[in-house]
Amino acid sequence: MTEALEKFIKKQKMQAKAQETGDQGYLMVDFGEFQGRSMKKVYEDQSKEAQALIKYLVKADARPNTNMAVFQAYVLKRRTSAEAPAPQCTLPPGRPLSAQPSAQRQLFLTGFAEEDDEELAAAASQCETQQTTATVHVEAFARIPPAATLAAHQPPVHQPPARQPPVHQPPARQPPAHQPPALQPPVHQPPALQPPAHQPPAELPSHWKDQLPPSQQEWIRQTLFKANPRTGKPELVPQLKLWWYPPQPPLIHTQPPASPDLFFPRPLFLWMPHKMWLNPVVCVRPVCGKHRLTAAGLYRTVRRVLDVDGWYDVATEYLECKRCLKKYPAWSEDILGQLGLGHRSQFPALLTYR
Repeated sequence: MTEALEKFIKKQKMQAKAQETGDQGYLMVDFGEFQGRSMKKVYEDQSKEAQALIKYLVKADARPNTNMAVFQAYVLKRRTSAEAPAPQCTLPPGRPLSAQPSAQRQLFLTGFAEEDDEELAAAASQCETQQTTATVHVEAFARIPPAATLAAHQPPVHQPPARQPPVHQPPARQPPAHQPPALQPPVHQPPALQPPAHQPPAELPSHWKDQLPPSQQEWIRQTLFKANPRTGKPELVPQLKLWWYPPQPPLIHTQPPASPDLFFPRPLFLWMPHKMWLNPVVCVRPVCGKHRLTAAGLYRTVRRVLDVDGWYDVATEYLECKRCLKKYPAWSEDILGQLGLGHRSQFPALLTYR
């Protein structure tokens, strides 16, 4: 733990020094056998291992934003600066001087202990002469008037106007005296929709006819059922509800009614929890393993219920277990017990056997 902390503190100090001096060579190497040393010291190390690492970094494919990529950029920068040609100044003939350029504006740094002052003066004089000659050429070039100024002092040259070739204009096209009307493509028109053929009114299910009086059959057939357009069989209307009420008899009769049943119709309560609310109900037999029940049409029996102020009929749906083929009327206790309290309370009757 202490070694890792010391390495972290050292790395922070090296990063601060690199930011202060602007030299990336003070950053720490974080990989290989040279980790912990600065990039500058590793680059200037003349050992075989260090030079092998430098050669590898020159051609390596370093992953961006890593310590290796930073070290690679530093190595390439150092190599580019080392390979750049140094500016040289022409010296007079004689003994050559080993001059090296410096960043502190020194013209010559010689390796000899004793230098002739006359040679140094002659070299400085020649450099000054070359600089003066270049300045004279620049000033002479600046004194040359531009081409626009020379052209302004030249006498104007008379030039005859250029001959324009005649412009050929085609004769205007005259519209034809008579043009036949353009042929229009025939427009496809869909055949007109024919009114649907007259469909006979829906009939009650056969098992309901045997249990409902004629006065109940007529208004239930017209209100609750419609004929299937393909098969003609009766089917329920799509907008289902719980309570269905018969139409009221007319208040004035021009003729006596044929039967008093017109004045005594009773409402119908339609109990279909699976079809109306899609309540999931299952088979209660243990062998079926709570298999889901499916709709099996209308229950054949229509029950008549005595209310506090009259009578009403109750009809329901049939639910079937496809595994054991057992059928349940939706008003049975096996089905009512599986409904939620909100739906269960909608059923108004307490059915009993005679």
